[in-house]
Amino acid sequence: MLTASSLCIFPLMSLAIALPYLDPSLSRTLRSSDSANILISFKQGTRPVLDSISKWEFSSRSHRISAIAHALQLHAESSQANVLKFLGLWTSPPLQFESFWISNQVFIQNVNLSTVKTLMTFEGISEIYEEEFWKLDSPLEVFRSDP
Repeated sequence: MLTASSLCIFPLMSLAIALPYLDPSLSRTLRSSDSANILISFKQGTRPVLDSISKWEFSSRSHRISAIAHALQLHAESSQANVLKFLGLWTSPPLQFESFWISNQVFIQNVNLSTVKTLMTFEGISEIYEEEFWKLDSPLEVFRSDP
């Protein structure tokens, strides 16, 4: 049975489901710092494009690679269009960003909380992550014994 209170909750639930995933470490960073570098992933990943191309016949490996690259570039151009247009309009100061067609992602440098909140409203975005740094282990010293 639906009540007046449940009718008020359902629109909020559907809104919450539509929002992209926000990396908790990004939230923490933006509370303690003015900006962060982020990586945006899109709902339309590369899988549908790659699945579609896998059904095609090609005369050579190079033709197949060219077709895959071209299809992924068009796909990224289409799915990232609104975000790239928004980022390109940013002028004070201009945002530094790079589109990665091969993974259908966009990297943006020095984004503030306000910009992240705006990006959260874009329909095609699935995830927003803070840039991660991985510390590599130092190489082990190798000792050789001469025979």
